[in-house]
Amino acid sequence: QVEKYQDEQLRVAGFVVPGSIVNENGKLEFAIERNGTTIPVKYIGTNPVPDTFKDRANAVVEGTYNSAGYLEAHAIQAKCASKYESDEYSSAM
Repeated sequence: QVEKYQDEQLRVAGFVVPGSIVNENGKLEFAIERNGTTIPVKYIGTNPVPDTFKDRANAVVEGTYNSAGYLEAHAIQAKCASKYESDEYSSAM
């Protein structure tokens, strides 16, 4: 279903899939999940990745979904998953 957004600029929010982060030779790849859909991401940005970027982090990525089947991201924002869960729990009380 994400294929319909091919070659479009996207901003996607979701959770970093546990175990999906691969950082080799300065190239960062991971997957983000939102509403049951998993999107592979390759980070091509020049800014450092946030310290809060890790498995299960609530993340926002911005980039272009390409014909190779992944989102080529030029920006990443992340919020610590445990903080997010704590805030969500507190607001539900």
